[in-house]
Amino acid sequence: MKRFVASLLVLLLSIAALSSQEQKRLAVQYSTFDALSAGLYDTNFEIGQLRQYGDSGLGTFENLDGEMILLDGSFFQIKADGNAFAVSDSVKTPFANVCIFKQDIEIPIKKDMTFTEIKNEIMNSLPSKNAIYAIRIEGRFKTMTTRSVPAQETPFLPLADVLKQQQKIRKVLRMRGDIVGFYFPPMMKGICIENIHMHFIAADKKSGGHVLDFVIEVGNIRIGEMKEFLLLMPQTETFRKLDFKAASKAGESAMKSEADTKLPKADEKKAVK
Repeated sequence: MKRFVASLLVLLLSIAALSSQEQKRLAVQYSTFDALSAGLYDTNFEIGQLRQYGDSGLGTFENLDGEMILLDGSFFQIKADGNAFAVSDSVKTPFANVCIFKQDIEIPIKKDMTFTEIKNEIMNSLPSKNAIYAIRIEGRFKTMTTRSVPAQETPFLPLADVLKQQQKIRKVLRMRGDIVGFYFPPMMKGICIENIHMHFIAADKKSGGHVLDFVIEVGNIRIGEMKEFLLLMPQTETFRKLDFKAASKAGESAMKSEADTKLPKADEKKAVK
């Protein structure tokens, strides 16, 4: 009986915490983008610890082993080959953004729109460019271009070098799926990934990655404004000893590598109906 009461109390406290967080509109991040960019891929922070903070999000995994997407409470790891897998709570992350998604704005997509056009549509819809927003897009995509990266070994390369040398890019045709993303304002540069950052997972939950480009045919954009931001500081020696002046330069280099990425042409054999 005592064990039942204790379990019930834990459950009620968890529900209360999530309810309070939803009311606060809290965006939660583990570590900083500059730290990740400098090569801090080691971590002792588990997905189970992150799960309590949200049902929607993105990030990466220990040793930079692929891309993370959190969709409707389920975590998925997208490996370098583009294949997606559900992950257990014991898997670790060196960087992630999560929140409890609550919609404020909905924008229907009724015609073909490019990634650039969608980003412009989102930016034009934001009540303030100085707030944080969670983003969800569901729809049918004419093309989808994503990337992921393989697990790294020590000594770790900076993120910019990993992207230049090892990122695996995949472009497919005619695919349904979901995008999870965030917008962080310029004032949060270095701590967060500035502007719009998105990850994709296919409707069958078998593939996806970090979004580089797409054309969407039909769907919906949903946006929710965050009112508070919580940064969870890594409790590792590498983070404690990191030179953040150098890390800032690493962050800028990583963003430049992203911008310089050459996009492939679609492979008709990878078309998905």
